[in-house]
Amino acid sequence: GPALAYLDSSAGIYRSLSDSAGYAWCLYKIGYLYYLTGDYSKSFTHCLRANSIASSDSLHGLEGYCQNLLGRLYYLLSDENSAMSLYEKAFSIGEKEKDPKLMAEALSYMAIIWRNRDSLSLSLKMLNKALNMRIAINDEAGCASSYLNIGILHSYLNQDDLAIYWLNKAEATCQRIMDYFTLV
Repeated sequence: GPALAYLDSSAGIYRSLSDSAGYAWCLYKIGYLYYLTGDYSKSFTHCLRANSIASSDSLHGLEGYCQNLLGRLYYLLSDENSAMSLYEKAFSIGEKEKDPKLMAEALSYMAIIWRNRDSLSLSLKMLNKALNMRIAINDEAGCASSYLNIGILHSYLNQDDLAIYWLNKAEATCQRIMDYFTLV
C-alpha cells in the first residue's frame, strides 16, 4: 500500500544520506507494517536488519522496540520462551532509556504469556502497571490496548461484570480515538 511505498522511499533517502538511525527506524516501521499485514517472514527480515543497526550504532530505544516486535513474532511461532526473554530485554532497555511507552508495551506482552501460563494474578499486576504508565504519558491507543487485555483477563477469571466494564472502556476509547482521527 501507500504507507509501505512511502517508507521504502524514505528508507532509500536515509540510506543515501548515510543516516543509519533514520534508515534503521524505517526498516523497523516497514517490519512492523509487515507484521500488521501478516507477512511475518518479511517482518522478521526487516526487524532483524533494524535491530542489527540499532545494536551496532547504540540506538538503544530502537533496539528495545525491535526486541518487542521480534518477541511478538516468536510468540506467533509458539516460542513463548524466546518471546519472553526478548520482552524482558525490551523492558530493561526501556528502564535504562526512561521510555515508559516501551516498558508498558513489553509488560503487556509479558502479561499475555503469564496469562497463558495461568499466572493470572501476575498477569493482572503487569497489565495494571502498564496501564498506569500509559495513563501517565496520555497514550490513548496504549490505554485502549490495556483496557482490552484487562477485560480479557477478567473473563479468564470468570469475572464477567469486570470483563464487560473493561471491554466497554476499550471500545469507548477506540471510538474516541477514531473520531479524533476522523476530525483531524
